Amino acid sequence: MNVTSVLNNQTVIQGTAIDNSDTTAAEQAAADAEQQKVDFLELLLTQLSNQNPLDPMDTDEWTAQLTRYSQLEQQISTNEKLTVTNSLLADSATSSSFAFIGQDVEINTNVSVVQDGEAAWTYEVQGESDEVVLTVTDSQGNIVKTEDGSTLLGVHDYSIDAVELGLDAGTQLTLNVIAKNEDKDVTTEITSHVTVDGVWSDTQETYLTAGEISFRSSDILKVQKDYAAETVADASAQ
Repeated sequence: MNVTSVLNNQTVIQGTAIDNSDTTAAEQAAADAEQQKVDFLELLLTQLSNQNPLDPMDTDEWTAQLTRYSQLEQQISTNEKLTVTNSLLADSATSSSFAFIGQDVEINTNVSVVQDGEAAWTYEVQGESDEVVLTVTDSQGNIVKTEDGSTLLGVHDYSIDAVELGLDAGTQLTLNVIAKNEDKDVTTEITSHVTVDGVWSDTQETYLTAGEISFRSSDILKVQKDYAAETVADASAQ
């Protein structure tokens, strides 16, 4: 998954984008219907002002035009209700996003951030390999750390010590995994682990934040307990 843009000092992760087409379509339809209403009234007034008093507009035609006007009014009302409904749904999505604050989540990206002195990922080697190289870079593309990874088939956790590397809290880091078997590329998948620390929204979408990155709730693959806290709790119970 790639990083797409930087907004409000936050790097927005390109994930499963929320479909805002319904909202956009409703707003556009409302604008079109309103314009049709204006055009209709202008045309009707022009017809009335230019009609021959000795040969006025036919009653049936007048009734038909008034019917079309009524239909336009109904269309505008329906589109306004759709716009309000979509706005309420967006507000609901923003409100529900606050429940993620403080939660440890696994997200569908190879971008992580330094939190609690480390940055963490999970990578999967999807075939037999004889060489796996892990490379961590910062937001400027500078290499922070490179080392060999596990060549075993399957899923592996990986984290780096940010304190040891002199990295500040919130720093954005990207993990790249190159796996090979007899010089042939082996497919890999990467996810990252972060703690949600905020929520913000623009006119269309709501984003969760973790350090310097922002992502959508649809990018979350799993919500997890804080393993460190869970370990302390288990020890206290014994």
